[in-house]
Amino acid sequence: MIRDHDKEKFEAKKTLLKDLTRKLAEEESRADISLTIKDSYENMRPYLEKTPKVMEIVREAYRQAGIPISEEPIRGGTDGARLSVRGLPCPNVFTGGLNYHSVYECIPIPSLEAAAEVALSLVKLSAEVKTLK
Repeated sequence: MIRDHDKEKFEAKKTLLKDLTRKLAEEESRADISLTIKDSYENMRPYLEKTPKVMEIVREAYRQAGIPISEEPIRGGTDGARLSVRGLPCPNVFTGGLNYHSVYECIPIPSLEAAAEVALSLVKLSAEVKTLK
């Protein structure tokens, strides 16, 4: 799977699409061709990198719950992305669910219990934080 979360590359892709659309519209004047690009969310990584303490807290919560840490970049319109852009650095933390967005979406009880343990650890650890700097 290709992971492309680079903002410059993303902007270049949008420019390419605009150029191709303009060129096609010029070449085929009988066709009504248009392109609208609307960004719906940003990558949260740059916001999290500015406040590394946030990820330190999340990692410690995983350790306290005895869960192996596995960090995998995702592309998705998440609440965490929207909150991060608005000034609240907010990584996605696992829920333990499976088969997302399908009729088989579920969460096994042990995963639910582990997610609850991580959430409680996050609350306790966050309560001790005076600053993210």
